Amino acid sequence: MRILPNLVHLRAFEAVCRHLNISKAANELCVSHSAISQQIKALEQDLNVSLIDRSSHKIKLTAQGQDYAQTVTAVFDRLRNATLKMRQYHQARPWVFAVPNTLGLQRIIPKLSEWYEAHPELKIQLLLRRDVNEGGEADFGISYAPLDSANTGLILAEDQLVAIKAYGSDLDFKQNAALIRVSADLRKEDWPRWLEGSGVSVDWQAGFSFHETIQAIAAAKNGLGILVTHTFFVAEDLASQKLELAYPCRINTGMAYYFKAKDEVGNSEALIALRDWLVSCFRNG
Repeated sequence: MRILPNLVHLRAFEAVCRHLNISKAANELCVSHSAISQQIKALEQDLNVSLIDRSSHKIKLTAQGQDYAQTVTAVFDRLRNATLKMRQYHQARPWVFAVPNTLGLQRIIPKLSEWYEAHPELKIQLLLRRDVNEGGEADFGISYAPLDSANTGLILAEDQLVAIKAYGSDLDFKQNAALIRVSADLRKEDWPRWLEGSGVSVDWQAGFSFHETIQAIAAAKNGLGILVTHTFFVAEDLASQKLELAYPCRINTGMAYYFKAKDEVGNSEALIALRDWLVSCFRNG
């Protein structure tokens, strides 16, 4: 059983109660004078009471109308205040953007100045996280998931593995160059997967070990050895000739980076701007 009246009819009644004038209420709601009158009549029929005294040219509420108006206007006032509070909340605080740790350090932070230059009014609080699929308090996020995963959002790029070394270095697999690996659980399969796909045969467990990818990349930049890592971690360094490929082979991992926003964000200006900016960042690198 439907208890609440039609909300369009309630909104018309509330506007008439505030203005005590049908024309002003119609202008506020961008409808015609007759539409407001019809909506009030429909509300009266639904409630089976007369809300407006039509015996005079001026708008006057009946006793039942006055009693109902007190509740209806109070509810709409609370709704307006709550809506204003929500809008001010989102406008006052930065948008929280969660990004996997290494991707954020290597790809997002170096480009943040471009974001703020293009969108000075949209403040972003970057949340770097080790668990790439941990969301929580973020409004937006980049996740790492298998290709064609359901409900993961907009695909930004497919993931690939590459072997890299310091730019201009003479390090070579044939010369038994030192190798660099990352010991974190998430990266333990990087070398085996790349070796299997490339056909190169080396003892990948020999050489230097670092717990963090960012440390291993720094070591490679400084000529310590050859590192197998993910393309989008080093795309900027490859483009700026701080690093180069140690072997001409890119191995698809079957994974991808996805952009997703909370449902509460809606189709906001910030969502559209950030999505378009990220697509540009990923596809230009």
